[in-house]
Amino acid sequence: MAANLVQPGKTSTGTEPPVRSFDYSSLKAAARDLHDLELVPAKVASIIQYHPQSVAVQLRTPALGDAQLHICWSPAFSHVGLLRKPPRRGSASESFSFGDQLKRHLGNMLLLDASLPEAWERVLRLSFGDTLGGPIRFELNIELMNKHSNVVLCDCSDGSILLAANQVGQRKSSQRQLQVKGRYELPPAAGGGVPTSVSTVIEFRERLLVDGVRDMEVGRAISSSFRGVGPGVARLLVARAGIDAAAAGTTCGELSEGEWDALYGAFGAWVEDIVSDSADVAATWTSMGLAADAGDRSASALERFGEYYQTILQEEEKSRLLASLARSISKQRDKLEKKLASLERQADVSSQADGMKLKGDLIMSHLHLFKCPTSDRSDSIEVLNWETGEPEVIPLDETKTPVENAEKFYKQASKLKRGATKVLPLIEECKADMSYLGDNEALLESIVASEEGDELDLLAQIELELMNNGFIKRKSVHAMQEKGVQKNKKRNKKTGGSEYKRLSSPNGFEVLVGRSSQQNDEVTMRIAKPGDIWMHARGFPGAHVVLRCAQTKDAVQDEDLEFAANLAAYYSKGIGLKKVDVIMADPKDISKPKGAKPGQVMVAKERVIVAMPDACVLASTTTKSE
Repeated sequence: MAANLVQPGKTSTGTEPPVRSFDYSSLKAAARDLHDLELVPAKVASIIQYHPQSVAVQLRTPALGDAQLHICWSPAFSHVGLLRKPPRRGSASESFSFGDQLKRHLGNMLLLDASLPEAWERVLRLSFGDTLGGPIRFELNIELMNKHSNVVLCDCSDGSILLAANQVGQRKSSQRQLQVKGRYELPPAAGGGVPTSVSTVIEFRERLLVDGVRDMEVGRAISSSFRGVGPGVARLLVARAGIDAAAAGTTCGELSEGEWDALYGAFGAWVEDIVSDSADVAATWTSMGLAADAGDRSASALERFGEYYQTILQEEEKSRLLASLARSISKQRDKLEKKLASLERQADVSSQADGMKLKGDLIMSHLHLFKCPTSDRSDSIEVLNWETGEPEVIPLDETKTPVENAEKFYKQASKLKRGATKVLPLIEECKADMSYLGDNEALLESIVASEEGDELDLLAQIELELMNNGFIKRKSVHAMQEKGVQKNKKRNKKTGGSEYKRLSSPNGFEVLVGRSSQQNDEVTMRIAKPGDIWMHARGFPGAHVVLRCAQTKDAVQDEDLEFAANLAAYYSKGIGLKKVDVIMADPKDISKPKGAKPGQVMVAKERVIVAMPDACVLASTTTKSE
């Protein structure tokens, strides 16, 4: 299973796409957008820690209503961004104390200011107070410096640290400690010179031609020589200077006079935009590496940051959950396979019961061969086996009489039969558990290929199902996750969404697809009505599909059946085949055995249609759930 899973967020070759750096230009644009979007001032309605290194601060304003300011201090994805929808609930991170303590200090306060306390450094300071025009009570210092990223809450009355996402003691750093009740200091200045320290092309050129820098690639040399210049801005400067992008190895020592002039001109334009706090910072210098829709200027830079980085964080969480579930399913299947082999060995022994009874019958029918059946002793007896028609020698216990030997065989037969009555149900239960895990395995594989935006909710549902059915050990964090799944269900109902997938066939019939075992149960046992058409890939674990046509069944055309059947094949373990047999049945002919696992049903009457997974509407394009 695990070997077939392609990690989300990776290319087909297994390499991860580069993550854009949240540089000083990005932070400058974010600070400006907080004011331009009228998020300053704003009331702090709630704070949720939805990720081990991320919190969402719900800001409430007359202009925007509710907006979520996301603050992330992950070494790989540190950023601030804005989203209109609330974060997913149910993460174990919600039980972390940092988010709760931050909410306790800042809940119901007003965000009064957003500023950059130190030019050219990646620190954003959010100031909070009780009333407009009143004193600043708390300052939240957001340090976005890759592996040194941190979020520190300070009390403005004495400058002490109230809370830090990452506390730093003397053992970790001799330059600056960040501990509760200690005094807060800004991070040490980054390496490189201040960009405003060069005012001519000659000074700019001299800075980049010093030993250790002149032989660097041009973009890397600019990033290492000046503060605030991230890799994205450096690449854009090189491109604006007209330096051949294909010549990636071009060093500073290889630049011509004209290229130096053009490069300094681009650099000076960037510095001017930053110093003047121009809107061009967001429009020009922050779009590198964002998603394809980043060119939509109707969205602010802060909102585009939020969409971009949240997608990355969700892909990371999706990868983690997929890997965890794949390991759990694989481990449980290995256990069940060993258990089944052991039970089948016991069943094989139990099948010898008839042979034992036959030996007792043969002895009793040949008692006339003994002079005194109740007292004679012998080590064997030769009899005619009436089932085979051949003579057979039956070994006997010399310490027992023939009658006692027969009774011994009868007792052994009775014991084996009792064992068989216990083992056979256990074998069926073991096979049902393996089938259930196979269904979930197929669902995981369909989620890997999915890009529909609801994958995390589905994975959380599958994890809870496996936990509730005893395949994953319950931990204290699962209580929070279970609440989150319920909250996400309520949110879907409020927004008109659904847990299962809805599609429309070529002639307008609604098609429902269950994408977890619980969804399969709901679609098949609760929603499907007599007269609808139920489908499932034959011989493969997969999704339950229902073509809703109970009222107008005569109007269903072949293309509607093919559409639904291809979906059933696509959402099954037969997805890699050219053709898959798909069962069709009326929901009235489907029942759920007593004690069956979620998604397991019995079909009393069925027909078969041949489907092609590659012909499924989702095979070439991703269709969003309605």
